[in-house]
Amino acid sequence: VSVAQYRACVEAGACSEDLFKRCNYGKAGRDSHPMNCVQWDGAQAYCQHVGGRICSEPEWLSACSGAEGRSFPYGDAFSLEACNVQGNEARVEGRTMDTAPVGGTGTCEGGIPGLFDMAGNVAEWVDACKGTYCKFRGAGFRSNDPVDRFAGCKGVCSGNQKTFTSAIVGFRCCKDTP
Repeated sequence: VSVAQYRACVEAGACSEDLFKRCNYGKAGRDSHPMNCVQWDGAQAYCQHVGGRICSEPEWLSACSGAEGRSFPYGDAFSLEACNVQGNEARVEGRTMDTAPVGGTGTCEGGIPGLFDMAGNVAEWVDACKGTYCKFRGAGFRSNDPVDRFAGCKGVCSGNQKTFTSAIVGFRCCKDTP
């Protein structure tokens, strides 16, 4: 979900813009970047506004790995250069530690054709909660090390309270097929 898409939800009165200063929302030139710093409930409000919901963990994992069951959306071998992701120790020379436009890294396409950024840019909330603690999947532009464990379709996940906001956490929506 891009900043421009989220802004349309705010303008329609269905979403809140209660965000903090490290976020893409409100920064000039960031309309095509992923919406970040959104609490779980804010992500769900946006998804409902567009006729969807936050993806379940099995849906997210299936979309990431595709029909082939790949370890990463773009293939079975991890590539630090494929997506907008870096770790504290695993860095890409010359790459800034920040978000990039949604779908802007052509090599970060996959599990499903036309699906981008499942393994980088921002980690994404999933509908996998126990009480007020929910998971997020994928890796953000900055990830825990070892990066390949967090950026994979079969790897570990992170999580936090539903009220958590972070520059490295965003979301995507799913819809039921008719």
